Amino acid sequence: MLLLTLLSVALADSVESSAPVPILFDTDMASDCDDAGALAVLHELADRGEATILATVVNRGDANGRSASAVDAINTFCGRGDVPIGVDRDTRFIDHAGKAGKAGKSAFTTAIHEEFPHDARGRDETFPAAVEVMQAALRSPAACGPSSARQSRRPARPGRPAA
Repeated sequence: MLLLTLLSVALADSVESSAPVPILFDTDMASDCDDAGALAVLHELADRGEATILATVVNRGDANGRSASAVDAINTFCGRGDVPIGVDRDTRFIDHAGKAGKAGKSAFTTAIHEEFPHDARGRDETFPAAVEVMQAALRSPAACGPSSARQSRRPARPGRPAA
C-alpha cells in the first residue's frame, strides 16, 4: 500500500506536467502476490504515459529462485520484456520482528515462471546484481525525467525566488 501511495504522489506531479515519471520498481516478489499487482498497476501507468519504468529489482527472492523470472514474465506479458531486472545478492527473508531466516518457497512465482512467456535463463542468482542495475538505470537519460517542466512551474516560496 505504501508503494501505491508513493507512486500516486510521484505521479501527481507528472500528471500536471504531462511528462512521465521515471520509476525504479523495487519488489519483494516472493511471499505473496501484492507486488505482482503493484507491478501490473505500474505497467498501466506506463501505458497511459504517466510513468517510465527504468528497471525492476528484486530485494528478496523465494527459495525456488524464481522471483526475477516472475518479474520478467509480468514485464513480458505487459509488453515490456526489455525492462532491466536485478536481484539483491542478500535475499534472506526478514520477518516482521526483524529476524533473519531462509525464504520460503513461493508457489505463485514458480507458477508465473512456468505458465507465462519470459526470456529469463536461470534462477535469481543468474540475474545481474540489483545495485548495478539501479546504477545503470539512474545514468540513463530517461532517469532525468521532466526536471525542466518541474522547475518551470515550481511556485515561489517565502524567502525563495520562483524557479
